[in-house]
Amino acid sequence: MALSNLRSGVTRAREELEALALEPVVAMTAASSPSPADQVAGSAAEQGARIFIGTQAVIHRVQDAALVAFLDFDQELLAPRYRASEEALRLLMLASRQVGGREGGGRGGGREGGGRVGGREGGGRVVVQTRRPDHEAIEAALRAEPLLVSIAEASRRELLGFPPAANIAVVGYEAAAEFIRRLGDPEGVEVQAGEDGQWLLRSRVPGRLQDVLSEVARPAGRLRLQVDPARLRR
Repeated sequence: MALSNLRSGVTRAREELEALALEPVVAMTAASSPSPADQVAGSAAEQGARIFIGTQAVIHRVQDAALVAFLDFDQELLAPRYRASEEALRLLMLASRQVGGREGGGRGGGREGGGRVGGREGGGRVVVQTRRPDHEAIEAALRAEPLLVSIAEASRRELLGFPPAANIAVVGYEAAAEFIRRLGDPEGVEVQAGEDGQWLLRSRVPGRLQDVLSEVARPAGRLRLQVDPARLRR
């Protein structure tokens, strides 16, 4: 049986890119990010580098670039989160801003390989490696029309019961079970138990979930209550 590595880590990718580029490559991850008070690319190695690779930390730490490339962007497009498309478009917009906006982009300058988004005078580009070049987030970035994502998301969230079609809340930590017991079975609120010791509450009646939660006495112990969380696995 032959096995292949389909998802290399940042360190491995940095080593391979460095060998191809024949110059230093700086790896950046959330763990290696400086404090907000530090200067962007503060270390001596980063100041002299021309090539950076890493996680989303690169987008936030490198303020100007001639080229931004997303490797295997399907990890963002197809992530098991209900806001995956929205977050993917946000990353593309941040990257486009890094390379100087959207001059030369759009339908005419559209796709090369996986996809190219945006550009600037002088050659700034955002290159996207994906098996889904027709995804609404890619199309929205190419056309500079975020409404394409909004339209697709509206019907999807209505079907699945995610905001703004419904209000949701996640209850977790040690006191969660007692909180759910005290909550009971209120009308208009759906309660789902998760395998990770968390509960998902959902209501399609505007304001109903907030009213019900406000009436539950908080139990002793650690309790986490997130209403309409930004990140939730779908």
